[in-house]
This record gives sequence, structure tokens and C-alpha cells, in this order.
Amino acid sequence: MEDNNSNQNKTITSEMEKHKNNIIVILQNTNATPFQRHSDIAFACCFCKNQYLNPKELKAHTLNDHNESEIKEICKRKNLRYYLMKLDVTDLVCNICNEGISTPQGLFEHLEGHGKKIYTDMGSRIIPFRFNTEKHECAICSEVFCKFKNLREHLNIHFKNYVCKFCDTGFITLGLLASHEASHNFGTFQCDYCDKRFYTCKSKKIHERLLHRDKIEEKLMTQDEDNDKESDNKAIDQAKVEADSSANLGVIRLHKMEKEKHHDNILVVLENTNATPFGKCTDTGYDCLLCTQKFFHPKDLKEHKLTTHTTDEFLSLCKQERLRSYIVKLDITGLLCKICNNRVESWDNLFEHLENHGKFIHRDINNHIIPFVFDSDNPLQVCAICAIAFHKVKLLREHMNTHFPNYICDVCNAAFITERMLSAHIQCHKTGVFKCGLCEKSFKTYRSRRAHEYMVHVKSNHASRCGFCKKTFKSYAHKTEHLKTVHGVILNELRCSVCDRTFKSQPLLTTHVKRDHLMERHYKCNECEKTFFNKIYLKSHMVTHTGIRNFECEVCKKTFAWSKILKKHMRAHMDDRSFKCNRCEKAFVQKLNWQNHMRKKHNEEVS
Repeated sequence: MEDNNSNQNKTITSEMEKHKNNIIVILQNTNATPFQRHSDIAFACCFCKNQYLNPKELKAHTLNDHNESEIKEICKRKNLRYYLMKLDVTDLVCNICNEGISTPQGLFEHLEGHGKKIYTDMGSRIIPFRFNTEKHECAICSEVFCKFKNLREHLNIHFKNYVCKFCDTGFITLGLLASHEASHNFGTFQCDYCDKRFYTCKSKKIHERLLHRDKIEEKLMTQDEDNDKESDNKAIDQAKVEADSSANLGVIRLHKMEKEKHHDNILVVLENTNATPFGKCTDTGYDCLLCTQKFFHPKDLKEHKLTTHTTDEFLSLCKQERLRSYIVKLDITGLLCKICNNRVESWDNLFEHLENHGKFIHRDINNHIIPFVFDSDNPLQVCAICAIAFHKVKLLREHMNTHFPNYICDVCNAAFITERMLSAHIQCHKTGVFKCGLCEKSFKTYRSRRAHEYMVHVKSNHASRCGFCKKTFKSYAHKTEHLKTVHGVILNELRCSVCDRTFKSQPLLTTHVKRDHLMERHYKCNECEKTFFNKIYLKSHMVTHTGIRNFECEVCKKTFAWSKILKKHMRAHMDDRSFKCNRCEKAFVQKLNWQNHMRKKHNEEVS
């Protein structure tokens, strides 16, 4: 038994040495540079941990500041189980012949042509990335992703070093495989720190990591076990996981079938109705899921899909989606049954209507097919189920979580359509002290830190982007004005249902309704009985009690309690007569004097 373990350890050591040899040959003979990723925001140097927002800056730093002797140290103390080397192969050039290497696949062959020893009798752990576009493009198949995280997950397809025994999904490292297989470990798992129970081992671990972080850290600090005992425990735990996985194989297969049931349902709907799927909705219009075309009006997209694309094309696209993020957005405007040519009045009746025609619908799964109705005469987006209106499709899409509560947050009971949406939401409950990796600021929540890093360090406070020309703006209001003046796109203004006032954004409308119609007054003065809508109004009011007059006129030294009063006063010194009578051409400094003039001289009330 000891001989077998010894041979296995030698094999692992030998394989690790081969990986080290390959990476050293590449780094010494090409301009490829290793990197690490920090919080999906910055790029970190593998040698000195310096961080750079731009991968070009990191490449220049690595090539100029680090020498060959450091390269051999880069792989030390790495465990083969987790060994992975991310390489930036942008504009890849061989240092020996100064020729460009067009594809990562030809890299090994090129170096072997120069007499360099490359081991190819094992799975590759050297993962290429190319950063020559704004989006994240796969260096192997050129598929584009909106996030670096999605690209990293995609690369498991190209490097199937380890394959899941339950679903045949491939992974680059054994560590990634072990983490994935935990999601197949079904049963009843109770939290080690509270009474909550979970359907999967992975859900339990996520819950513990987010809500019991302090207790976990305390437990780790008090542990005094040696490395051998810890290794034995890990081996025992792994054996238990494998045993539980085997015992629950039947449950796992049922889980795999759930996605097939979703495919069956969407196939029935698309083949027998005029409902049409759509992708993202931005300032530039609605995206077709099956090609690169965009349509400003959803009815044009519906006509395009029905005349250009087949149902089989869409289903093949759906099969690429993971179940945890599986969602189909359907335009059901003017919903018609192709079998009987009758209108289907509501989404709730659709499945029953199709079943009456003998079509089979799977009812034993959560529904991930989300309906939308687009009325060209109504500038607002109306929910297809409850008829509540929203200014944007994004707000309506978030509202649909309430109608399809497939996954529930254990902390606040918020509902979500997909498991992926729930996972993103859970981040708002992750509290503590989170330091920005690029400046000295700290935040109370993980989500706040991520938002800060993205807005301040990545986008430099220019997060609003025009969908037509990709120009960025500091605020949504600036982008709206740009769309209107440059591209001729006029976004619908929001109208108050009580007084018909219009607003450019939902927050402005919400504030107006709460302040002027609902009369919300949550801030009370400690000196008197007056109440105010927000802290700013309360702070302004407090001057009447304190008598503080911090704003002084530089001309006459008169002081004022509020800056706006000082500004009005300064107009008298500058003889700024902005208020003009349109009848007798008299002009006034003060608005009140202008109003009195219009009322007394011309019998007209002005505001």
C-alpha cells in the first residue's frame, strides 16, 4: 500500500515538474506575461503583486522589472491540485526569431521548432488570454463575453483536464472539479452554526461563509491540529462526499432532466404560438438572440424572428445555458395560438390552452419562461401579469421576480427567478470591513466595495455609456441629453399620475410623489414640532434655531443663514435684472418686485 502511495506521489511530482518546465520555457522565450485577477477589477503581477487596471501596463511592468531568475521561482509551493497559470498572449512574439505567433495552439509547436523541450503528455494548465478589445474575447475560439469571470468559466470547455462523473462537464484543475461536484451532493444539510437546512452541500457552505464568517474564523483560530491529521480529515471528508454523491445519483439525474423539461416547454410554446424570444434591451433597442441585429421597436424584432430564424436555432442556443442562470424572455404581444388561430387572452391561460390541444407541458418544475407585453401606444412598460407600469424594461424585469419566486433568499425572503440572481443578491448581505484593493477606502458591504471599484477605478466615474457610439458619461442625465442631441433618441418622460408633472428619471418622480403627494416627513426638529422630508431640509431649518449665519457678502459684509439668499443678494450688487416685464420692458433684481409690478401695473399673476 505504501509503495502505491509512493508511486502516486512520484507521478504527481513528475507532472508538476513538467508543468514548471513548460511555463519557464514560454516565459523565457516569448513576450507572454503571467497575471492574476483581483476582484474582477484589476490585474495583479504574479511576481510582486502590484496591481494595474490596464493589462498593457502590467505587461510592460512584468517585461521591464522582472528578470529570468524570478521566473523559476514563480511555480514554487504550488499544489498540482490547484495549479493554473493565466497568461496574457496579446500580440504574442517569439524572443528567439522575433516572429509573431498568431494562435496559442501553435505556441508549443513553434518553440519545439527552436529545439525547446515541451511536455505534451498531460493536460495543459497554461491558459491564454488576449486583451486587444474592450470585451473579453476567448483567445482560442474568439467567443466574446461581457465579464472576465464568464470567460474564465468558458475556458473549461477548451481544457477538459478533469471531467465531472455526474454531468460530463470539464474543468481545468482538480480543485475546480471538486468545487463543482459539491453542487451535485444532494440531501439534507444543516448549518453548523444555526438551525437552517439546505438542499445541497454547496448551498450550506455559501450560507455559512456569508452569515457565520466570524464564527468560522474563530473556529479556525482555535484549531490546533497538525498537518497530517488535517490531511487525514480531508481525505475522510472527500470519501464521505463521494459516498453521498454515489448514493444520491438518482436524485442528480432527476436534476439534470429539469433543464430538458424547460427545453420541451419552450419548444411547445414557440412551435404553437407567435411568441418570440428576445435578448437585451438597451438605448439602441432590442437584441436578437440569434444574430447581431438590433431593433428599436419590439414588433420589428418579432417580425424578424418569425421570418428569419427557426425554433431549432433558438433551442440549440438555450442548451448552452446553465440551469442556474436559465431564463427565456418572451414577447407575447398579441399572443395567438397557431393551432386554432385564436387569441390567448393572458399568460396564465397559455399552458392550459396548449394542453387542451393535446400538447404536453411539464408542470413539475419552476417556470423560467418570462412573458413581456409591448404596447407601442403606451410609453411605459406594463407587466404582462399584474399590469403595473414601469419606465424601463430593466425595472420591469426586476419586478418579474415577484411573479416567479423560484428561489428565496434565506435572509430577507426576497424572491428570484434563477439561482444566479439569488447568488448575486446574497452579496448585499455579506457585511464586514471590505478594503478597496486600489485605494485606502473601506466599505461595510462587499457589494459596496465592488461598486466603488467599478465606478471610481475602472470607469473613472463614467459608467453611463451610449449604446450607439460607446461614449461614456458621468451621469445618466448627461447620456440622455447626448442621445437626444446626437442620435435623435428621445426617451419617454415620466408623468406623475396625480398632477401630470413630468420628470426625466424614476428617482426624481419617486421623490416628488413621496414629498409632495404622500407628504412623507420622517425627520423631526428637536427644538420644535416641525417635520421635514429629508436631512437637507432639516439642516436648513435648524439655522432658525441656532442663528448661525456663515455666508458673508464680500462687498457689504452682510451675513446670511443660507447660500441661496446670499446669491440673490449678490445680484443687487451686480445689478443683475433678470426678471423683465414683457409689456413695458422694466426689469427687476428681485423676483418679488417683478411679481408685484405685474400684478399692480398689468393686473397679471406670474410665478
